[in-house]
Amino acid sequence: MTQPQVRYLICTTPRSGSSYLCDLISQTEQLGMRPMERQRYERLKPLTAEGWGVDTRGREPLELLEQAFAESATSNGVAGFKVMWHQLRQSLRVDEPGSDVLALERQVCRQTRFIWLRRRSQERQAISLIKAIQSDVWRHGAVHKRGGAWVYDFPGIASRSRGLRRQDASWQAFFERNAVDPLVLYYEDYLQDVAGTLVRISERLGVELSAPVSAASSYQPQSDAINEEWFERYERDSRSVLRSCLAVCGAVVSPRWWASSWRRMRLGR
Repeated sequence: MTQPQVRYLICTTPRSGSSYLCDLISQTEQLGMRPMERQRYERLKPLTAEGWGVDTRGREPLELLEQAFAESATSNGVAGFKVMWHQLRQSLRVDEPGSDVLALERQVCRQTRFIWLRRRSQERQAISLIKAIQSDVWRHGAVHKRGGAWVYDFPGIASRSRGLRRQDASWQAFFERNAVDPLVLYYEDYLQDVAGTLVRISERLGVELSAPVSAASSYQPQSDAINEEWFERYERDSRSVLRSCLAVCGAVVSPRWWASSWRRMRLGR
């Protein structure tokens, strides 16, 4: 396999609009991101997930990553694909005895540029994820495969929101400990300026695009009135739960205890 001259990762979390962005990048045919038949732009997934028929025995920790880069490269030597936090960790074999994960991370970072794709609201992101799981619809225009209506799930949204925040925190910690300054993109922003976002990506990679970029894609945002209804309902329910917790705490614990605890916290004791 030919070694790519420029390589990058789009580091992200589920339901961040990453497939839409990756599809637009792929259409330039100059920024890597060559699609696969399955999982399209998530090249580490079939190499790290069970049940895909990939034999990883006897392979070096970075070999899967190098394979993914080589397979994603366009003819100009640019290679890139999207990756979730757990996929990167699995590719580095973090669970193997004696694995020097920090050394492997630094080796990856020396050769790779990074784009961090996020969402400003993990609650809205979690709602999108819950809807996709309930219907098994992960792409605009697909048919509700499980039938029936979506069911509002307050505990599920809360749990998924926390999980997404943990993944974002893991990416941030990764960048900080490896002194990486990624290009940070927010889903809500790039939707407002798709063409400008692709130009920013090409500039970060040092690649001059030879043709105007296109904003046409079969991937589109899936948010609808249900998403907004659930978000407003989740906000109300969250405030209600908080008020209930404060009421219980106030009934169980005396005002003197609260005052004493507050003084200790302020004094750092």
